[in-house]
Amino acid sequence: MDIWADNKKLLEYYTNCGFNYVGVVTMEKTYGLPKHYEGISLSLFEIKI
Repeated sequence: MDIWADNKKLLEYYTNCGFNYVGVVTMEKTYGLPKHYEGISLSLFEIKI
């Protein structure tokens, strides 16, 4: 799962919900994605199900 990297409240919320913070990725190749993904940084999370 991903959220905007600068969204501190969601980062805290998802870690409190049991998601593990994986790190940040900056989108470089956004061909085929909506325009708002161009060049953004996203915080990545995962959870065991």
